[in-house]
Amino acid sequence: MDVYSVRSAKNINSIRIFLFFLYVAGIIGALGSLRKEQLALMVISTSLYGVSSALQAYRLRKNLDPHAFYFTLGDVFLLSFNTLGQQMIDLDIASGALKLGINYVISFFVILYSGFLFSQRQTIVVGVLLSLMDVAALWIAHIMGVEFVDRTDTHKLAYALSLPIEIVKVTFLGMATFATGRMVNLLVEIKDQALREKKQADEHSLIVEKQKENMLITAEKLNVSVDALQLFAEDLNSQIQTQAASIEEISASLTEISQSTESSAEFVRDQYQKIGKLNDESFNLDLIVKEVRNEIGEISNQVNQSSAFSNKVSLAMNALNSSLEEVKSSFQKVEEVNQIMKEIADRTNLLALNASIEAARAGEHGRGFAVVAQEVGKLAESSASNASIISKTIQKSKSDLDKGNLSAMEASDLAVGQEKEISHIEASVRIFNDKIIEMQSLNSRVVSSQKELKELSSQLETIASEQTLGNKEVMAAAQNIEDAVQLVAENTRVLREHISEIASLAEKIK
Repeated sequence: MDVYSVRSAKNINSIRIFLFFLYVAGIIGALGSLRKEQLALMVISTSLYGVSSALQAYRLRKNLDPHAFYFTLGDVFLLSFNTLGQQMIDLDIASGALKLGINYVISFFVILYSGFLFSQRQTIVVGVLLSLMDVAALWIAHIMGVEFVDRTDTHKLAYALSLPIEIVKVTFLGMATFATGRMVNLLVEIKDQALREKKQADEHSLIVEKQKENMLITAEKLNVSVDALQLFAEDLNSQIQTQAASIEEISASLTEISQSTESSAEFVRDQYQKIGKLNDESFNLDLIVKEVRNEIGEISNQVNQSSAFSNKVSLAMNALNSSLEEVKSSFQKVEEVNQIMKEIADRTNLLALNASIEAARAGEHGRGFAVVAQEVGKLAESSASNASIISKTIQKSKSDLDKGNLSAMEASDLAVGQEKEISHIEASVRIFNDKIIEMQSLNSRVVSSQKELKELSSQLETIASEQTLGNKEVMAAAQNIEDAVQLVAENTRVLREHISEIASLAEKIK
């Protein structure tokens, strides 16, 4: 039972109640002119009509199936009962009822409101029954003595009816039934189309509602993702700022180290020139010098291998850490060489003192030797002074190097291969140190030590030059990293703006 059937039953019953009150008003208005048989017939049919209306109203109020078609058939039978009953009372009532035509008009009402049943078949059934009732009423009237004549002024005749008019009336009932049926069929098609469209609209509404729920769920998830992205962007921005500050500190430390390295290289070059003057007299110490040079060659090869490996390191932080380690190792070598220079200077000074004593003993013949001894003593003092300056410079450089090393330690975890090469260099340095100690125990002549210092000074000059180039490369890499950090910071800012836009869209979806 759909809502349209209920509404149709209510409309039909409303018309039925209206007709009931119309019947009652008609009975009351004609109460004095009605015969007892006619009054009884009308009261019975009207009462049954009222009972039918009340029963239908009760079923509708209780949401029961109204059975509107059966109640409409009941209306047809009550109307037929009233019409045919009046035809059977006597000739006057039969002729008067047909001429008055009230039941004929009510038949039209019944046919019309049967259209609310939304069934062409049921409307046709009602119309056919009412047409048959009209024909039956005419037949009974004819039996009762009413004449059917081919005239239109039958109102002048007491018991005569116009046959053409009655035929037209019956035909008109049939046409009204057919027209109402066609109209009902059209209304049914419209109703079915409306129901189908309503069903589609309901289905579409459910789909839209489900899509809305999905969009809300998606918006919630999107909000959660946006919050996570915002936290990530803020954390990333904080880390980038921290890294940028660290890189600035490293760059400053590298600048200080570069300056210290250049100063040390200048001192090494000056020392190399002074040692070269003394090393010109070392022709008789070739065998020992060759052995030392072989060891130094091995160290040089290992240092070169380490330097080549350092150049292959792609990450700037690893290159920085490796370069700092090489600088530290180089300064350690300079420190060791400086210690040797100090020892040589002390020995040279001692030899000069001994030579001065011997020259004093020789008297006049030792004056030339005394001059040489005096020059050697001055040279020894100069070497000691230079060694002291180098030592102070090395200490300052080591202090600066330690600062740079602290800044670079955070980025040195990835330099595993570099550490292996540095370990090899350290092992070679230990071997070299052992050889130096052995040479110190065997070397009894100052020239041999001077030759060794010359070679070491040459190596230190090379290392200092390479270190200067390495510092420049590291500083360039640090600058590239700083530029990259700035670019990442800018991209992070753009990302945060996009995240804010996504969050705004997610709120609009809600």
